[in-house]
Amino acid sequence: MRRVTRLAACLTAVSTLGAGLIMPITAVADDATPAVQTTTTSANVRAAANTATADPIASFDFNSDPDDGAFASAQGDAKATVQGTVDLVNGKDDDNGKAAQLGSGFWLNVTKSDGSALLNGLDDVTISYDSKAAATGGQWTVFAAPTAGAVNGSAPTYVGVLDRTDKTRVERYRNGRASDIATIDKNTGTKDAWKHVDLVISGKTAKLYVDKKFVASNVNGEDLKSILGGSGGVLQIGKGNWGNGEYFTGLLDNLTIYGSALSAADLGIASPTAIEISGSNVKDGKLSLKEGNSASLSATVTPEGAEPTVTWESNNPAVATVDAKGKVTGVKAGTATITAASEADAAKTA
Repeated sequence: MRRVTRLAACLTAVSTLGAGLIMPITAVADDATPAVQTTTTSANVRAAANTATADPIASFDFNSDPDDGAFASAQGDAKATVQGTVDLVNGKDDDNGKAAQLGSGFWLNVTKSDGSALLNGLDDVTISYDSKAAATGGQWTVFAAPTAGAVNGSAPTYVGVLDRTDKTRVERYRNGRASDIATIDKNTGTKDAWKHVDLVISGKTAKLYVDKKFVASNVNGEDLKSILGGSGGVLQIGKGNWGNGEYFTGLLDNLTIYGSALSAADLGIASPTAIEISGSNVKDGKLSLKEGNSASLSATVTPEGAEPTVTWESNNPAVATVDAKGKVTGVKAGTATITAASEADAAKTA
């Protein structure tokens, strides 16, 4: 995700009052040290209209039996080839719908209809599905790797989702774990309960949503093409290639894959409506800093479930700077305006 610093003149410390946060920040120097004055303003901006959702490159509802050993995609040029013995049971949506009862005896290999790699050439992808996990440990709902061979344990290369009764974990590795810096690991889900998962990968960024709520993001991954290689690799549903195989135990339904990174609005996630900035030593929306001193600000995005990530900016970094985590540092006496902008909707600022 681009983090852009926009510079703008700020000649006033008066805040603009809006339905969101009202938070100016000011500074007063003591006799010995010049002070840095910073202000914030807030405004509610009308939500932008949702963009149209892209067409899937693969879509499987498992309501019909496979034909000639493979499920045909309802949309896109794709198929899900059965590995093992098909097991379809009542699904999530209604008594007439079916879901795949996955396990070591039944998993899927997803390709284009001609058998070539579905993800070949893609750096942006969205994978959505409903799952009902029944176990912990292993539990690969999604596994994409350069080949179908066993993972090199000392230098693993793959993208995978582990969907357990207690958590959802996203792993992205290329020739090593790198201290798991590209991993998302969050407690989401309970045993024998359905949940909806959306994973959005765009370049080095991955975002995880569960039950239409933002869970976490990570910006430290390798891009998908680098991980999967020039052939596009393999895409397996229900099996990871550690050792002799690690499998997902549970139900999976409504698997949909897009060849683009869908926005939160596209996925039906609540859009940010307001941002509120707070921080220690802030009084009446004003913050005083001496030169060289720092203070931390935090931003709260509403409503609950909307993506909470913001980018921070100072309009006058010669007076005060702000880092990606909201830490403001005084540089010299003067006034600066600190702005937090929603990553999900840059028009929402405080």
